[in-house]
Amino acid sequence: YAAIIASNWEKVIAEAAFKYAGAVHGDIDKLKSGENPEKALRYYAKHWGELKGFAMALQTGKQDLGDTATAINDLIGFGPAMPDGKMVSGIDAEGHFLRDQDMTLEAYQANMIALQQLLLERFDLKSRAYDLTEELAKAP
Repeated sequence: YAAIIASNWEKVIAEAAFKYAGAVHGDIDKLKSGENPEKALRYYAKHWGELKGFAMALQTGKQDLGDTATAINDLIGFGPAMPDGKMVSGIDAEGHFLRDQDMTLEAYQANMIALQQLLLERFDLKSRAYDLTEELAKAP
């Protein structure tokens, strides 16, 4: 029973990460619209934090995710892409965030769709809340 519970719990966490990748994508649409930018940024940061937390939780289980974990971390990054086109790329020896990675909001949205596809393939998800993977199939 323990193995079944562990497997199902991993799927629940993967489903949550999948959902929040879709939410982050939607929040970027709201940011780009320019309507109520402070509220849009607040939700974007909240949903990104949820996404990162669930992605990290996936990596703390008994199973070593290997290349999947690397891909998840590469797609999410150390911090979300910001409207100024920058994102956190690391932390220096003094604990300061380094914001020297360029990433457009559109490119980050593509990362969220790719993340959903990766999670779907790796964890055989069923619920698929905020599913954007059909957009990946439409991309040139």
